[in-house]
Amino acid sequence: MVKLKLFLVLLILTGLIFYQCSENPIDLNPDLVGSNVLGTLKDTVLYAINDSSYQTESILSTQFSSRVILGSVTGFEARPAFRIWSFARVPDSATILDAKFRLVRSGSSSMGMASPMAVNIHPILNEWTTNTDEVWENYQQNIDPSISYATFNIALEDTADILVDLNADGLDKIVNWFNLYWADTDSISPENTGFLLDFQNANFLQYFLAINPLLDTTSAKISNPALIVRYSIPNDTTITTDTLDFNFDATIYTGEVAKIPDRDYVATLFPHSTLLQFDLKAFLDGLPQDVSLNSANLQLFIDKQNSLIDKNLGISHTVTLELDKITATTVKVDSTKGRYLETSKWGPDSSYIEIKSGDSRRRLATSYLQLQLINIDSTSGFVISIIDVLDQNAVITNERDYYSYLAFHTAKDPNLALRPRLTIKYWVPPPPRL
Repeated sequence: MVKLKLFLVLLILTGLIFYQCSENPIDLNPDLVGSNVLGTLKDTVLYAINDSSYQTESILSTQFSSRVILGSVTGFEARPAFRIWSFARVPDSATILDAKFRLVRSGSSSMGMASPMAVNIHPILNEWTTNTDEVWENYQQNIDPSISYATFNIALEDTADILVDLNADGLDKIVNWFNLYWADTDSISPENTGFLLDFQNANFLQYFLAINPLLDTTSAKISNPALIVRYSIPNDTTITTDTLDFNFDATIYTGEVAKIPDRDYVATLFPHSTLLQFDLKAFLDGLPQDVSLNSANLQLFIDKQNSLIDKNLGISHTVTLELDKITATTVKVDSTKGRYLETSKWGPDSSYIEIKSGDSRRRLATSYLQLQLINIDSTSGFVISIIDVLDQNAVITNERDYYSYLAFHTAKDPNLALRPRLTIKYWVPPPPRL
């Protein structure tokens, strides 16, 4: 699977809001309707009249993530686990002399100042393949904290890759896994259970590149999680160094989104959706006949102090609009249909997300809203969530790759300017000549 470095949010049109005509805050070209066409371009701003948010899934599998996560922030804790099976690159007659554990950093995130994190590598007690296996219901019962294969420190500002020597206990375990492999190269021994990176205190998240099976051998040696072993073979004084890629990795994570009252949420890893309703019927009833929709923009204002943003990858968004019942608590975005519109990328100087200018706004109006106005359903509306796509042809990043959540101001925010809004721009033809 390919995981591309973009983030996108889906909105399902599933409709409602009081509205007002106002100065259009969107940079739109009046030539959308043609400079020689008579009539007037107008816009109407609809403010959300109803909203809520809910958690759609309790936990996601991190099996195909492109990053693993270590650390803690705002009630979220993550610990990466690794398991190696194949020692085919090391001859069965070899004697492994020492081993190093390597991880390649891939960014970090925090809510402010962060202290260094002390990390211990502990043996895992039971076999596993993903973070959703039953053995991880309580990670502490699936490791032996009395044994440490290595200890190291990491800091938020560090950029160098992790390269740590495994101690005697760690080396003994590697040798044991090596012997298990050559005893039966066709199956994975249940005694080969891997190890987990643990910590006691942390106030930031450190990301590392995860296993990427699509990398060629040379690239994989550079970026995949790996064991670097030195070994000798009988009757040869040469000491050989080789890099062995892990066969399984996972992020074992626990916690919940740190919510505050009067906010709506979207989130990764603990998937949340936000529901919005706008009064499209009132908008339609106030329109003259024969208007033509030209563009539309949806803006959601972010409470940045109570949001967690991945500073390395940022967040960009897309919109998908489909029919569904707004009252259904099982509403889930179906990203397989490819019906999403690109929105502007969230940046540190922005206070909101919105539909990207140009074609995306035109499509929102002409391809989606116009269809809804033809057959208005009182239960229709927007469902906003972060996309979860593993299709290698998708232009969407896997939401399992990072931890992030956005807190949106709600439809009942005391400040009208911070409420979710839908701005619709339309062309009104001139009155008929007598």
